[in-house]
Amino acid sequence: MPDKRLGYANKKTIEDVMKEELVIGMKKSDVEKKQCEPCVEGKMCKKTHPRLEGRKTRKKMGLWHIDLIGPIKRLSRGELLKEKGDAADQLKKLILLKENQTGQKLKIKN
Repeated sequence: MPDKRLGYANKKTIEDVMKEELVIGMKKSDVEKKQCEPCVEGKMCKKTHPRLEGRKTRKKMGLWHIDLIGPIKRLSRGELLKEKGDAADQLKKLILLKENQTGQKLKIKN
């Protein structure tokens, strides 16, 4: 089965390989046989998730994205933590600071 031998390449790639005679012993009849199960499953599609239009905001404090990452080698805006467990306290401080600066409350949704 050429699928495994060629890393599950698409039909055009397999045709090009055959044209250039890059695989010894590969016959056209090998390619025309029924596709393997992983290839068939890979071509199946699922319905996409509906777009959430209500997520856009232009307001201050409207939408925050927060990640814990590290170590960081380049300059970035953030706070250094000794341990991940310190993140909740630092986040509370950041929220209070931004609420005081903007005069607006941060809405939290899960």
